[in-house]
Amino acid sequence: MPPADRGRAWERTGAGNLLDGMKRILSALTLLPVVVGVVRFLPPAATVVLAAAAALLALREYTALAAGFGARVYRGVAAAGVAATVAGAAWDAAPAVLLA
Repeated sequence: MPPADRGRAWERTGAGNLLDGMKRILSALTLLPVVVGVVRFLPPAATVVLAAAAALLALREYTALAAGFGARVYRGVAAAGVAATVAGAAWDAAPAVLLA
């Protein structure tokens, strides 16, 4: 992508669209009972799985935004880092993750 177009990547993704914002709010309101139910009624391992899924979805969105601005992101390496961080946080292995 030419450098002149990098500042306009948000226009191509539709980030300024009102309907996109409304979809995000409605999906958050829909998923809130699911998250509360998983955290409250299921074992802690289910919460870890939910956190890992949320982190990987956030990574996917982040890499799409970065690609829109022309950045090169190695998705496999980033996904491994996200998985290691979630696993380290889940089993209180933060010092081991920080040393790696």
